[in-house]
Amino acid sequence: MNVLRGCVQEIRQEGEIVCVTTLCQNSRFSSLMLDISSLRNLYVGAWIELCFNETAVILAKPFSNILSNTFKSPIIAIKKGELLWQVDTQWGDFALSAILVSPQEELLIQEECLWCIHTSEITLRTPLNL
Repeated sequence: MNVLRGCVQEIRQEGEIVCVTTLCQNSRFSSLMLDISSLRNLYVGAWIELCFNETAVILAKPFSNILSNTFKSPIIAIKKGELLWQVDTQWGDFALSAILVSPQEELLIQEECLWCIHTSEITLRTPLNL
């Protein structure tokens, strides 16, 4: 288990989803939560620990294939919400969607992006229409 210590910079809520932005080593981390009632002492300026599994860490070099399931494709659509963005890409014959916490830098239609799927996040099934 990885544990980082950081200071809460911002708490944003949209419906049931809460995004907590934390500053750690002068870098911003975003965390999505469905229930913050368990963190009674969560407020801007509070020191907290960010905990995440080793399997959740993605290592990459720009546009390289150092990792399994890492590809690049152009952005074809962006739907911006207050808290979350849906970014659609075109990878060959397939349109793929990603839900992101609103990015710190602007994304542009037709801009190439790098996307990665954790090997532990893929479910296999038999096609419904063979």
